[in-house]
Amino acid sequence: MAAGSRSTLTLGSLMLLGFAAAMVVHFFSAAGVHTTTRGAVEAISRALPQHTAFDPAPTVTLQAQPLATRAPPKKPKVRVDPQIARSLGEASGKIHFEGAGEDLQLQSSIGVWLPGQNTVRIVLFESAPQAASLSELLDAIRSGSLHTVAERVAYIDMHFSSSAQILDNNAVDSARLTAIDGAAVNTVNAFSNIEWVGRLLSPQDLPSDGPTPKISMKASRESLDPDEEPGRPSWQFALNAPVITRD
Repeated sequence: MAAGSRSTLTLGSLMLLGFAAAMVVHFFSAAGVHTTTRGAVEAISRALPQHTAFDPAPTVTLQAQPLATRAPPKKPKVRVDPQIARSLGEASGKIHFEGAGEDLQLQSSIGVWLPGQNTVRIVLFESAPQAASLSELLDAIRSGSLHTVAERVAYIDMHFSSSAQILDNNAVDSARLTAIDGAAVNTVNAFSNIEWVGRLLSPQDLPSDGPTPKISMKASRESLDPDEEPGRPSWQFALNAPVITRD
């Protein structure tokens, strides 16, 4: 009986020792995996750039490059038909009216008799008219399609009394000034602001081989205080224009 008890105790002790040994191996195996993983993390951390929460952000300096300057494009020179150039008269001065981007600076002029209307239309150009021929220019003037030959232009319509025998300042029934700047068109009464000394022969009285008649005049209308009449047009110019009575 005593011998059986000792055998049983010995067997139990061996089993406990075996279990303890297994636990120790398991513990160290787990510890080895943990150690290996932690070592790998530490190695990766050492390979990466080291920054702390207090490290300043990297500074990037941008160098401003000077902008390249380009000269404004030159306006192409416009060739004027020689016949048109010979037919233009002189003009100087300026016209200001509401809606225009800038005052019209007058450079040349030409007058055209409007058949059947007892009217002389005097056109004031800021630059050379863009017409292919004198005939095309005269057609544009007579039809009132001046926008087709000039973007910025002005003209005076002087209407004479149908009973007048002499076409002079006393025979003028009305005079209206129209200024054109692109889509902006402004027409005003200029009857009392024109100084014309001289006279014209009516087309039927002109000799067919005679010189082209001319008309010289001055016109002035100063602007008032803008508070009194906002946008009031004003002008001051002089002209000496040939008057074309026939093609």
